[in-house]
Amino acid sequence: MGKNSEKSEYRVLLFDIDGVLVSQGGYRKAFTDTVSWFMNYFGFPEIQIGREFADRFDAYGVLAEWDMVPLTLSFFLDWYAENNPQARPFGKLEKLNNLPRIHPAMPFPEVLWQKIPQIQDILNGEDIPALAVYKHCLDQKDQSILPRLWDDSVLSELLADSLNVRSSWCFQKLETYILGSELFEKTFHIPTEKGIPSALMTVNKALLNEKYRKKILEMNGKSLYVATITARPNLLPACIKDDKTEIISAIPEAEIAMDELGWGDGRIKNVGVGILHYYEKKRDLPQDSRLKPNPFHALFAILYAISDSFEKTFNVVSTWDFPEKSENKINPFLPILPEGSMLDIAVFEDSLSGIQSATDAAKILQNYGYIAQTRRYGIYTNPEKAELMKTIGTNCFPTINDALDQYFPETDQ
Repeated sequence: MGKNSEKSEYRVLLFDIDGVLVSQGGYRKAFTDTVSWFMNYFGFPEIQIGREFADRFDAYGVLAEWDMVPLTLSFFLDWYAENNPQARPFGKLEKLNNLPRIHPAMPFPEVLWQKIPQIQDILNGEDIPALAVYKHCLDQKDQSILPRLWDDSVLSELLADSLNVRSSWCFQKLETYILGSELFEKTFHIPTEKGIPSALMTVNKALLNEKYRKKILEMNGKSLYVATITARPNLLPACIKDDKTEIISAIPEAEIAMDELGWGDGRIKNVGVGILHYYEKKRDLPQDSRLKPNPFHALFAILYAISDSFEKTFNVVSTWDFPEKSENKINPFLPILPEGSMLDIAVFEDSLSGIQSATDAAKILQNYGYIAQTRRYGIYTNPEKAELMKTIGTNCFPTINDALDQYFPETDQ
């Protein structure tokens, strides 16, 4: 079964990265290391914010560490101001080295634990969490979630433009821990603290065994069409290197995982938030609006894996996404998928979002006359996530290798 077969049949594999292809933990370590660095800077090295706080952020809708860090520091400074009102105004973050000691009514970790669930009601679905909290503070003032910090310029520095690597000290520190000093400077051309190893490289290890790494790589582009669907940042393809659109999430984090697997140098296509943010910015859409569970994420990955052309894929999905702006009113996918093509789409995920994205993408293709089916393989990293995946008919497996042990005998016929 392949791209050039008589029936135009395509076998597509879609992989999440963290918890599926590579082990988890690197991002959480970068979060805890970054917060610890700032707690030491503030003069409170005894305050330890462990990865359970990152998991709590995640549970209440703050999914990215680049939101978790500035929010944690904002809550810390609000807590500090409550216990030392004379410290205000704080001004610049860099001036807050070795703050005077205080005698708090409640330890900061307890306050943070209580505050995190309150963020969920502030999220607006359009802005990233840090910016949503910032807007909430400006609107609610001393009745906001940060009642002592809402009018301090340090809040603007922390939350208003938190993904600007040129101005956000938090973002610079976090990405240094994620990428490591050397790759950070190579990526952003900004000096940083030397000698910091990459948390993604030191903590996350390949889960996919050598047999399947080689097999999938050898079959890709022939009898299989493979891509990742990940919330990791990823680099933009070289074909648009002359495009001056600035995408802060065009960072080689997905590529680090591909290198670990021996799938680097673009041999397996990554569809992460770098590509999605590029599309959203070019189409004037809210950031993360096309991220899984939105079907766009899997649909882009399916077409990109088959076409092997970023520009063609971009144009095809734009035609589908904005049909009112296109002359093609019948089938926007014809430039990549011949009419009546059969697609066997297998998605390997550790959470519901990617499963849902792929399932809904197949339904979209069916609506245009394609014979599309989805095979859903859940990787059992968390009992609660596994139960959610099972609600839509997902078979769950202990590891990606166990899932592939079932996939290949079912499809290699």
